[in-house]
Amino acid sequence: MNSVANFSCRICHAANSHGQIHHAQEMMFGLRELFDYLECGVCGCLQLLNPPADLSRHYPPNYYSFRRHGRSMRWLRGRWARHAFTGRDRIGALVTRWHGEHQAVTAMARMNAPRNSRILDIGCGHGHFLEDLAFLGFAHLTGIDPFLKTPRPEGPIRLLRAQVHELSETFDIVTLHHAFEHVPEPTFLLNSIRQRLATGGTVIIRIPWAESRLWREFGVTWFQLDAPRHFSLFTRRSLERVAAEAGMQVRSIHHEATGLPIFASQQYQAGITGNNPGFLTGFRKLRGTLEQAAIRDNQIAQGDSIC
Repeated sequence: MNSVANFSCRICHAANSHGQIHHAQEMMFGLRELFDYLECGVCGCLQLLNPPADLSRHYPPNYYSFRRHGRSMRWLRGRWARHAFTGRDRIGALVTRWHGEHQAVTAMARMNAPRNSRILDIGCGHGHFLEDLAFLGFAHLTGIDPFLKTPRPEGPIRLLRAQVHELSETFDIVTLHHAFEHVPEPTFLLNSIRQRLATGGTVIIRIPWAESRLWREFGVTWFQLDAPRHFSLFTRRSLERVAAEAGMQVRSIHHEATGLPIFASQQYQAGITGNNPGFLTGFRKLRGTLEQAAIRDNQIAQGDSIC
C-alpha cells in the first residue's frame, strides 16, 4: 500500500494527496496478475488504475454468469424466485434454506414491481435472472451484456450483445445485479440509463460495498475486490456523487451481505485461489456461523454487499 499524490478520483475528481494505492492479485481464476487500486482519500471509492488491455480473457466461459442451466435447474430457480417474491412456495423455501435468499428477486419484491413493467437487466450473462422473472409472470424482459457469446434478439426474453446507449426503447425498471462495479465509466453509464428510463422509472443497483467490515479486515484479499473485473467499489459518498452527476438520487441502501464472501476472503488470505478444487471445502460446515456474522454486519450497516 503506497501513498498517492498524482492521481485524481474519477468519481469525485479530487486530487488524492491523502489517498492510498493498494496492490491486488487476480485470485478467482488463479492468474495472480497484479493490479493497482486507488482508494480515494475524499469519497472512499476504490478504483482500478491499470485495467488489462484485453478484459475478455478475464471473463472465460466458466465465469459464473455465463454458466448454462438445464430445465430442472431453471424450474428450481423459478420456485426459489417465487418464494422470494411472494413468500408462498414450499419448494422455494427449501431451496432458500439450502442456497440462501434470492436477493435479486427480493429487491423487486421490496419495490412491489408490477408484472407488466418493461425491465432491462444490464450485465445479464445468460439471462438467469430474467428467466426467473419470466417464471413469475413478467413479460417485457430485455438483457444486455458486452461479453455475451450467444445473443437471442427475439423471443419473450431478449438477450443482446449491446451497450445501454445503443438501445432506442425506454424501460420502467433497470437492474444491475453485481454489474455496476464492472463498468469503467460509471457516470457515463448512469447518464445513458437515465436517457432510457421512463418517467417515474427506477434503477436497482446491487454492488459490493467498500464501506464494510470485510474491506477493512481483509484489504486486498477481500473476495469482492475481484481484481481486475471490478473497476469501482463504492462507498455511500461516492455512490451519491456519481448518481447526482447523472441527475439521479440514491433513495435507499439495503445491506445484504452473506457468509460466502467471508469464507472466500479467508481462503484468498491463505493464498487459495478460486480455481482450486478444494476452494469451498469446509464452507457448508461453517455456513451457519458465517451467515450469522453477515447478518450482524448488515444490521450495523457494515455488510459488504448492498442494494
